[in-house]
This record gives sequence, structure tokens and C-alpha cells, in this order.
Amino acid sequence: MRFGPAAYAASSTVLGLASAILVNLITSGWSWPLAAFLGGVSVASGLLLWIDRRTATPAGTRVSVTATRGGKVIRSGVRASRGAQVDQRATDAGEIDRSPVRASGAAGNQTADGGTISESPLDLRE
Repeated sequence: MRFGPAAYAASSTVLGLASAILVNLITSGWSWPLAAFLGGVSVASGLLLWIDRRTATPAGTRVSVTATRGGKVIRSGVRASRGAQVDQRATDAGEIDRSPVRASGAAGNQTADGGTISESPLDLRE
């Protein structure tokens, strides 16, 4: 499992909250305004971590769509997940049209080198 920046932000917030609570209890006892503030910071930190985990790209997932030397890639979306490796390449006036790629934990490659790939979807699964 890979952790993004939000995971580190959340863990530093939890450590900061623990330190604030400990210092507050040692110095003067519990304060309700401080408790409300720390609770709000804690909820915000948890929400940030939850959002990061939902939107993070799995480690190793890679998508490359390129068109060079007059090539075209049109109406051909790519969806990749779970470490998939996908390459779509059109070169030397080649064209990839209406050929979406879906990959889950697998590798796939579509290359049009001077030719045409049309209405040729790829569904790749591990």
C-alpha cells in the first residue's frame, strides 16, 4: 500500500493533537473550546485522508497516449487500474479512432504506424 501526501498530513495532525491534549492536561486541565477546536482539526484530517485514499492511483499504474508525425488518437479513452500498463501510439499519419482501452492489472498496447485502428476496443483483465 502506498501512502500519499494526505496520509502524512493526517499522521502529523494526529501527533500534533496528541501533543496538544497532553500539554493541556499537564498545564491546566481540560478546556472545552480547545476540545472543540481539536475535534474539528481531527475530523478535517480524517476527511483529507479519506479523500486521498479514494482518488490515489495504485502504485505502478501507467497510461501513455501519444501521437507523433501526423498521427491521431481520437475518441479513444483509456481506463487503467490495479497496476495496469497501457500504451496507445499513433505515428507516421496513423490513426486510432473509437478504440477505447480498459485495463485492470494487465498490460496492453495499441500502435498505428501509418495505418488505422478503428472501432477496436481492448478489454484487458488480469
